[in-house]
Amino acid sequence: MATKIDNLYVPSTIKIVESLKPSEIPKQRSEVDSILLNKVMSKYGNKCIHSGFIQKDSIEILERSIGSINSAHFNGEVYYNIKAQVRICSPNIGSHVSCKIIGKNQAGIFCVAFPLQVMLSPENHEDIEIFDNLVKGDNIIIEVVRQQILLNHDHIKILGKFIKKE
Repeated sequence: MATKIDNLYVPSTIKIVESLKPSEIPKQRSEVDSILLNKVMSKYGNKCIHSGFIQKDSIEILERSIGSINSAHFNGEVYYNIKAQVRICSPNIGSHVSCKIIGKNQAGIFCVAFPLQVMLSPENHEDIEIFDNLVKGDNIIIEVVRQQILLNHDHIKILGKFIKKE
């Protein structure tokens, strides 16, 4: 059974440090959380960290410290320790995922299921005839053979194996 891409996201808690420059510090203390949330979303949202791809609209600040100034730095920045709830996509090896073919050449087939970019190589398939009959626009199910998560990228690279057409 193929996994829908939404089912590959799992809730997770991350701890990060974020800072506010003196010019970013609001007059109202109640605005600090929204400014920090915006900074965290722009820095980590729809990007990969070491454990997977973070969905931008899922970021929620659970806790933050009161803020501290590093006196060794003469920049006046206030540093906050933040605990945030996020949804992270990191498919397991062997997972079956539904995706769409967007390109094909002699090197293989390129498929997408955001945030996954999947490459299917003919070398990984015994029955080349079935592989040759796949065309751009087909929805297929693949098995994750290998994944590569690169820090700050907007996708996860997957080496997959064709399972069947949907």
